[in-house]
Amino acid sequence: MSREPAPERLFKYVTGPTAKAVLTNQTLRWSRRAPFNDPHDLQVGFSTAVPLEEVRDRALDLMWDRVICRNWTWPRNQMGALLEATRAAMLKYGRLGFREAMAAGLEPSIRTFPNIVERFSADVIKHFETIKVLCLSPMNDNAAMWAYYADDHRGLVLEFATIPELDSVYRVAQRVTYADEPPPLLEPEAWAQLLAGNIRLDTKLADRLMLIKHTHWAHEREWRIVTGEGRFPNEVFEDIRFGAPELVGVYFGVRAERWCAELMPLIRARYPDAKLWQAEKGMSFGLKFSPIE
Repeated sequence: MSREPAPERLFKYVTGPTAKAVLTNQTLRWSRRAPFNDPHDLQVGFSTAVPLEEVRDRALDLMWDRVICRNWTWPRNQMGALLEATRAAMLKYGRLGFREAMAAGLEPSIRTFPNIVERFSADVIKHFETIKVLCLSPMNDNAAMWAYYADDHRGLVLEFATIPELDSVYRVAQRVTYADEPPPLLEPEAWAQLLAGNIRLDTKLADRLMLIKHTHWAHEREWRIVTGEGRFPNEVFEDIRFGAPELVGVYFGVRAERWCAELMPLIRARYPDAKLWQAEKGMSFGLKFSPIE
């Protein structure tokens, strides 16, 4: 499945002191999960619920299809190879006899799936302790995020754009999804395909746990960039340099008069491509932005 393209522009909500550090050093901070404000972020495993009967019945159908060479594909795991090697013997059972013989051995295997999922999730979550993440937003006018992350509208929002000539990292940002329950490691059909030897487990399945949060956070519509442990694996965070042309907009909060006066000269000198905007209360509950000339 192809990755969803990242938005052309992504925004970072910051406090005044953080904005000063970012703009002065020309760096963005990539962090481990420890300082995240959501205690469940990167710490929730896959659901261990597996519908045993549904998976068993579908797997038996798919296994018989492999034995009779219906929709044949190369075996993708040991079960597929075993069915291929014993085809002649299996055919002698006939479909009903085959299902009866295989079901007895299949059910105990399926019952171990929750334990397999639990162990896999624990290993993934342990790995997540060392990865570093940059969190971004596709919007600059979320009043709640201005309050949470930009010091109650006293801070700023920084706007970044992908610049092809700079091989900008923002193009690999991935959208966070939101759910009320943890996702399954595999859907029932995929469990059945695995048992029939048609697929193998892909380690990239773990990526979904990096990109899922509870629906309570859905208003943030977060996009994030994950680059593994970074250049310094033992460090909790890293400040990574960005290209000056990548900063294309700076939005000062409704209450950010101090930072507007202090930072404007720096921005104009160091980031000539960045447009400056002042947030204002609109006629309704929203924000509007006026250009700063």
